[in-house]
Amino acid sequence: MNNKYIEKPTDSQLDFIAKLQKESESSSGACSICKGAGGWTNELGQYTFCECEKEKMFMAKCTKANIPYKNLGKSLEEHWNLRQDVWGNNLSQNALDKKADIKKLVERYTKVLPAIIAGNPLKIKPRVGNAINLTSLLFQGGQWSGKSLLCTLIAQEGVRRNLTVEYVDWSELYSDLSGFENRDKQNDWADIFGSKDLIILDGVDFYDVRNPSFVIQLDRIARARARCGKPIIITAYPGYEKIEAGHGWSSLLASCFKVTLPTPEPPKPYAS
Repeated sequence: MNNKYIEKPTDSQLDFIAKLQKESESSSGACSICKGAGGWTNELGQYTFCECEKEKMFMAKCTKANIPYKNLGKSLEEHWNLRQDVWGNNLSQNALDKKADIKKLVERYTKVLPAIIAGNPLKIKPRVGNAINLTSLLFQGGQWSGKSLLCTLIAQEGVRRNLTVEYVDWSELYSDLSGFENRDKQNDWADIFGSKDLIILDGVDFYDVRNPSFVIQLDRIARARARCGKPIIITAYPGYEKIEAGHGWSSLLASCFKVTLPTPEPPKPYAS
C-alpha cells in the first residue's frame, strides 16, 4: 500500500485527539500543564514550578505544621456560612450579625498577619469603646461553632505567607505536659512556643483533674510565648477560665482579643 499521500486531519479530528490526550493524562493523575514534570526550565535556564507542584509543597508544609487535613483548602467566602448553621437551620439575625463581624475580623487579621508577627498590631475599633491594638485572638464557642475551621483558615494563610506555624491540639498538649517523666517533650514544647511565628492552640478545655506537672509546664510554655512577643490563636470551650496555671497562662489569655462564636443547637437525636 502506498502511504506517500496521507490526508491531513480536520480541525474537528485534531480537537478530538487533543481531548483524548487530555483525558489520558487526567486518568493517569498527571497534571495537564506540566505533564507530571512539576515545572519547566525556560531558555534562560530559570526553573519555574507548576501550580500543581506548588500545591504539593503547600500541603507538605501544612502537614509539617500539624494542620488538620479536614479543613485544608477551605475558605471564609465558601465555608463560613452566613445563612445557615452546620445543621441547616437558618441563622437568627443576632447570629448572622456576629458571624459577619467575625468574617470581617479574620479577613483583616490574615491580610496583615506578617505585619502583626513583625510587631505591628492590627488596630480595630469596636462598636463600643476605644480602639484596640490586636495581636492575638481567643475564639470561644461550643461544639459545631466553627472554632477549628477558623484556626485552619488562619494557619494555612500563615503557611502561604512562608511563616513558621505550629498547630497544637489541646488534648495532645495536655498529655505531653502531664507527668514529670515527659521532660524531653516538655522542653520541645517550650522551644516551639518560644520560637514559631504563629501558634494555633485549638480546643482548650477544662479537665477537672489535679495535675501539678501540667499546671507548671503550661505556665512555662505560656511565659515562653509571651517573651517571644509573637501572636497566638486560641480556641476554647466554655469553662476554660477554670484552668489555673499561674500568672504566665492567665497573662497569655488576657493578651488575646476574645471573640464569642454563635453555637448552634444540635438536632434532638444528637442533643445530650
